[in-house]
Amino acid sequence: MYPSKINSFAIAQLERNQQIEQQADKIAPEPKRLITQRKAKYHDKSRTRRKDVQAWVFRRTGLSTTPQVKAALKKLGIRRDLRLTSAWIDINLNYCNVLAPKSLDLFQKGDRVTLIEYSARIAYLEAWSPFSIIAIEGGLATLELMSFPVPLANLQLAS
Repeated sequence: MYPSKINSFAIAQLERNQQIEQQADKIAPEPKRLITQRKAKYHDKSRTRRKDVQAWVFRRTGLSTTPQVKAALKKLGIRRDLRLTSAWIDINLNYCNVLAPKSLDLFQKGDRVTLIEYSARIAYLEAWSPFSIIAIEGGLATLELMSFPVPLANLQLAS
């Protein structure tokens, strides 16, 4: 009698997991954030500066000039006035992953890398950067001094 209870529980658990997966598949992907293009408020001393956001976009995409970014956006059919800070913020939030080159085979074991962005959870690791790649598996890299894998898309070679 005891093994049948375990089997019936396992079957019920499998059915529940399938139901949850079906519900998750029905969820729409997260929409892109709408950033309206507007003029900068120059009196606001704590505003985000255009040159800072440009540097973020250049670092995340691997592109190095504004005309390169504009050409990449044109291929996607996206038009932005790149004289405005809000356009660069929109690109940084919504299109950097699309514009970034897909050559993740650029990294090898032993390369020295830095993270592109540090979240609040791992900000303390920036002091020990650059890191050495210990292993690469399935788009994730294991770095020295880190107990968790990091996506290759979040890495850049240290100069």
